[in-house]
Amino acid sequence: MTTLYRSRMSALLLALFALVAPCPAADPPKKERTSKDYLERGNLFLARDDRAQALADFNKAIELDPKFADAYRSRALLHWQTAVKTRNKEELDKALEDAGEAVKLDPKNALAYRDRGVLQASAGQFDNALADFDEAVKLDPKNASTYALRAGLHLRRGEIDKTLADLTSAIDADPKESTYHVRRAEIYLAKGDQAKALADYTAALGLLPKSATLYVDRARVYAQGKDFAKALADLDEAAWLEPKSPLPLTTRGDVHSVKGDLDKAILDYDEALKLDPRNPSAYLARGNAHVRKRDFDQALADLDAAVKFAPNSPATWLARGHLYREKGDPDRALEDYNQALKLSPNSAFTLGRAPRPTRRRATTPAPPPTTGRRSRGRRRTSWR
Repeated sequence: MTTLYRSRMSALLLALFALVAPCPAADPPKKERTSKDYLERGNLFLARDDRAQALADFNKAIELDPKFADAYRSRALLHWQTAVKTRNKEELDKALEDAGEAVKLDPKNALAYRDRGVLQASAGQFDNALADFDEAVKLDPKNASTYALRAGLHLRRGEIDKTLADLTSAIDADPKESTYHVRRAEIYLAKGDQAKALADYTAALGLLPKSATLYVDRARVYAQGKDFAKALADLDEAAWLEPKSPLPLTTRGDVHSVKGDLDKAILDYDEALKLDPRNPSAYLARGNAHVRKRDFDQALADLDAAVKFAPNSPATWLARGHLYREKGDPDRALEDYNQALKLSPNSAFTLGRAPRPTRRRATTPAPPPTTGRRSRGRRRTSWR
């Protein structure tokens, strides 16, 4: 084989290889991002509380589509959340502006009116908020959250019947939302309708059977109706469900106290204080139980602790003032009464109607917190 022949064959093989070898892949075309893409990503960032990146995405969505109502709604939510966290009125004004633009761009969208109503209520514009909720209900009469929000405004205006009507509509629209049953139960209880309140708490427990807070709430209603056996059964269940919570124990102690079982009451308060040694309500309740047992030294120690941990509660000062009066120390009693008056000048006890703890025969357990501490576990309805 000559050298020339070998050269020609090599060239031919190279040419054939070039024909069959794969060409390098070209870069894929870059995807065009739409306003919807930026809105969806912005909502994800907002859910993670990355408000800076969320704001950038919402701004880009609006830049790409200035008539994109949902982008304005989401940006309004972002500004509102920022206003709540920073107490910045300018952020609330921006939220209202964006919410108004969303309504303008999509006037048939019930959620746009609902959202703006929430913002207006936050700004104290209650009449405007009510008008927006009314419009939202007209556009979407099956949205439970709008009824619940409007119920809150009616309650603020003292319109109890309208409040109940809206909560009933919310339940009809979403019967599986326990919050609506709880809120309606609270209204019924305020009206003195224990039977309907019990029915709503029972319905809520059917939806959330593991909620210790709901068992405590229902127990209080049973206790008001003097059905102590059912009240204690509910509180036993609550204590079992939340063994590290002092609330079921203090409430069960209250029920025992009302029944006159002071030793059992004190045992429950003892257990509650083991879980929360700084709980002023438990100290106050245990102190009053010791007063009723005429154990003034232990009562004073407990009421001193109640005052220490809740110095802004008139109930703690008032209870200790009663104790000092019982002990024959009018000067200290007067000091505590004066402090209670400073904290709550318009309370009934300013007229001298507060009963002395040793002679008081309560008919229902006082619903904690009497000292300003809130119970945990109550869910709130989101406006989103």
